[in-house]
Amino acid sequence: QNWGTSGAKIACPLGDARGYCSADLVVDFLTPVTSVGYLYTGDDFNGMVGTATFYGAGGVLASHDLFGDGVAGTSHADSFADLGGITRLVVHVSDSEGNLAGLGYDDFRLAPVPEPGTYALMLGGLALLGAVVRRRKLAAAA
Repeated sequence: QNWGTSGAKIACPLGDARGYCSADLVVDFLTPVTSVGYLYTGDDFNGMVGTATFYGAGGVLASHDLFGDGVAGTSHADSFADLGGITRLVVHVSDSEGNLAGLGYDDFRLAPVPEPGTYALMLGGLALLGAVVRRRKLAAAA
């Protein structure tokens, strides 16, 4: 059962016959990420199918509702970016009538928070580039 751009959708041990998850999705990141993106499909329900909440070290960063369009197999994109670092994603599945909704997930995209050494290397490279430009200007002026 593949949908999305590549690979199989996320395995869900509590899924229904079609493989949709019938429990909350909780993803904890070992190291913080700056952005999370994924596809979901909403159990053929037209309306709200769940809520995505993104957490950081200080608590909730953002929360928003996810919607289905009532058409079987339609996938929807969801994403969130926060430079402070995302440490957890929780998707609570419940439709707008309070019933347990089912969701399927695919194509997770993550961007890790760069290590301090990465910033140091980038700044060193920019300083070296600036020195080369300055040296060329001085040589052209002489």
